[in-house]
Amino acid sequence: MSRAGSAAPPPPAAPTTPAYATSPPVTGSLPREKQGVASALNDVTREFGTALLAHGYRGAIDGRLDDIPQGAADTARERVANAVEAAGGAGPHAQTLRHTARQSFVDGWQQAMWAGVAVMGVLFLYIAFHAVSAGREHRTGGGAGQPVGGPVGGGAGVAGRAEMKTRKADRP
Repeated sequence: MSRAGSAAPPPPAAPTTPAYATSPPVTGSLPREKQGVASALNDVTREFGTALLAHGYRGAIDGRLDDIPQGAADTARERVANAVEAAGGAGPHAQTLRHTARQSFVDGWQQAMWAGVAVMGVLFLYIAFHAVSAGREHRTGGGAGQPVGGPVGGGAGVAGRAEMKTRKADRP
């Protein structure tokens, strides 16, 4: 305590922003009826990435803990934060444990990123294939009863848009 019985100010509080608060930039540009699905997809993506990172970390750190005391090694396998905390009680192995945990985290992160690249590559090929298929149907007149040269996906052509404008103008 300092003079006159006043205590030092408390340390700043930890941020309390929930994980879902990061979703508005992702979902805010969508119509309200699609925001729930987009938010769920965002959550699944985050959880999948976290699981890949954790798996990569555990796989990378397992073979690197041979010289570390068993208790500290077991704690370090759980999470990188636990490893850094356990390093305080690892005696002469503290620096090695911290370095091993950090390097294992980076290795796990790299594995998760490469998995993300693979998923995005597959999605790109899927979308590209379907875009080519839709374009082929458009040119040949195949698909959902569309005339040759008609719009893909059931949209209105130039004549259809003009007709819709006329109908809107006739409404009271």
